Amino acid sequence: MFRRNLLSLAAVAVLATWQTPIATSLAAENASATNRENAWTLAEAREHLKYAPRDAYVQYVALQLARQEGQLDEVAREISQRLPRRNRWSNRRDQVNLFSLFSGQLAVQESLQLDALAPEPEEPGRPAARNGPRSGPLPLDDRQDNNARRGEIVGVSELQGPEIASHPWVEMLGDRQVQVTGLALKTPADFYFVSFHSVGKLLDATDLANDWGAYAFAQANRSARTQLTTQRLLEQLAVEVKPELRTLYDAAVAEIAIVGSDLFFREGSDVTLLFRVRQPQAFQVVMDRMLVNAQQTRADAVRTTGQFLGVPYTSVATPDRTVQVYSAYPSPELHVRSNSLAGLQRVLAAIQGQDEQGRQVARLGETDEFRYVRSLLPEGAVEEDGFIYLSDPFVRRLMSAEVRLTERRRLLCYNHLRMIGHAALMHRTQTGENAGSLAELAASGCAPGEFGAGAFACPDGGQYELAADGLTGVCTHHGYASQLTPCLEAEAARVTAAEATAYRQFVEEYSRY
Repeated sequence: MFRRNLLSLAAVAVLATWQTPIATSLAAENASATNRENAWTLAEAREHLKYAPRDAYVQYVALQLARQEGQLDEVAREISQRLPRRNRWSNRRDQVNLFSLFSGQLAVQESLQLDALAPEPEEPGRPAARNGPRSGPLPLDDRQDNNARRGEIVGVSELQGPEIASHPWVEMLGDRQVQVTGLALKTPADFYFVSFHSVGKLLDATDLANDWGAYAFAQANRSARTQLTTQRLLEQLAVEVKPELRTLYDAAVAEIAIVGSDLFFREGSDVTLLFRVRQPQAFQVVMDRMLVNAQQTRADAVRTTGQFLGVPYTSVATPDRTVQVYSAYPSPELHVRSNSLAGLQRVLAAIQGQDEQGRQVARLGETDEFRYVRSLLPEGAVEEDGFIYLSDPFVRRLMSAEVRLTERRRLLCYNHLRMIGHAALMHRTQTGENAGSLAELAASGCAPGEFGAGAFACPDGGQYELAADGLTGVCTHHGYASQLTPCLEAEAARVTAAEATAYRQFVEEYSRY
């Protein structure tokens, strides 16, 4: 939670996590060859990497060509030594943390790709590497148990998350009478909550986060990739922010809140907007028109309708989730707009106070925790432009086995999808034609094996295929690398014992920290 004098810092620290790197590499854009004269050679790829060592596409090309020419070990070590020290081969097992909240997406993919394409070198005191490519979770250390080696299946619900005690909120609140109003009463207790009393203030905060966040990320990651997360989310949610609409927003909207179940904005997360409206009719006309505009921008956009807990909703979606919006009006003065059906349903259940089974839903604004915080920072204070809050239930959910293991698997699938894209582009560059299938990528030597099988299978059982453009990988479970299906829609229910062991190690380290 932050007041005006801290809002800039909050916007940078929290909203800047909504940055998503644009994956298209400069080399990829220049590699759209139409004949064999433009095919890569290993010497050219290695020379390019001297000047752009972080180009994941050319790293892939170099490794594949090195495999064909019997120089895989040499080229793999060369690539590893040009990476930042924390990602080099000797530290890779320790530094690639698939449970991290804020690991650099590109750095993780680079290391997973290198791990999948090249055998690990022998090191003193460490067992020799396995032969051939490997993919999937990074090796566990010597603490892994026999069950992990046998690959037994474990129910995620059996795994215990970190045991960290909450503050004694009731005692801290004492006899203070706190009346919470507004959109916190419409938000699930285990969702993050970002609230502004005007759309204009929210847009000012996101603009600030984009400017400073992009600078901070560029400096931290030493990367010039453009960060366009705000624009991506607005497009996905079919929300227009033209200058001429700001007057309407400020006049019609009394409060706007952004809520969701996790912080994995880079990969793809459920994001739901709630609007408390002063002028319902004028507002609905404009927002519904935006749905029509979004549908008309894409020929493959599909419009559907549905109902949940008696509340009708309208959806407009494209296969790649570039547009993915669910729009509902639970009451005339309340509008809900989400990029996830599961997210919409969670919020509608909070609004109604119960879920489909009739069970009571815990709402953030009704918790003693939130009431205590609002006793310190009263609602409606003049100095408050925005309010950002991460509740105890939200943090517990974020650290839970359901979320952490689901996200871990998504990152592994993300690496496969990026590699499929690299292989498809390499095939086009080397042959002058798009591949017709994943099998064709393997047959042409542009893939280390057939994606979707063996070591290159989706960890959640999804099926891989090439999209219609012949250059993009698609997973039936996780979707597209550019916008993965949110964790809330695809939570893992059962995992291998090796994954369970890795999570228990994470809990041990987290609790110790």
